[in-house]
Amino acid sequence: MTAAVNSLPGGPDGGGRADRAVSSPVVEALFDGRPVLLVGPDTGLVMLAAATATTAGVAWAVRHSTGLLRAVVEPARAEALRLPPMGGVDPGRRGPQQAAAVDAVDTGTGISAASRARTLRVLADPATRPEDLVAPGHVLVELAGTEVRPTAAGAVAEAAVRLCGRVGLPAVAVLADVLDEAGDPLDPARMRELADAGSLPLLTVPVPVPTLERTSG
Repeated sequence: MTAAVNSLPGGPDGGGRADRAVSSPVVEALFDGRPVLLVGPDTGLVMLAAATATTAGVAWAVRHSTGLLRAVVEPARAEALRLPPMGGVDPGRRGPQQAAAVDAVDTGTGISAASRARTLRVLADPATRPEDLVAPGHVLVELAGTEVRPTAAGAVAEAAVRLCGRVGLPAVAVLADVLDEAGDPLDPARMRELADAGSLPLLTVPVPVPTLERTSG
């Protein structure tokens, strides 16, 4: 089953409604904490909504990916949580800006699927305070829309954040790059096979990437 981002219901950026009656496998999966597979230009990703992340969903994502989960947040959200910038990152690198990786407090080592699921839910919870998170941790944090030189991967990440908001969830998406048993990225055909094998929704994200660099102002 395949859907396009612009076919989903709800408002454009967080103004959607949390309507469980919407007949969309993608929406149902996001509300239930189950993975959604994303296919974009040159990229195959597993996505979760941070607000509804479950131990089972995180475990599936880790098992079928690089294991590095990144929470994609709006810059204003990172600022509100006082997330420090990631140190040692080349400012000229391609890709979104990164904040320091975090854990939720009282998650032990923070590495287990249960701990990372809790950290993701805390990141997305509007009631979370800066002191509810500690850095460094095990959940990577990317800032949506902060690329100086836009890439397809960055555009897909922005689309994932918008998707969470459109369906009425907090606009924090969880992404990980999907790999096969040999550690190679999956092409669209194999992503579809993986979706069918796991009875997961597959979402095609059409994201034209501008060739000009972003400018501030």
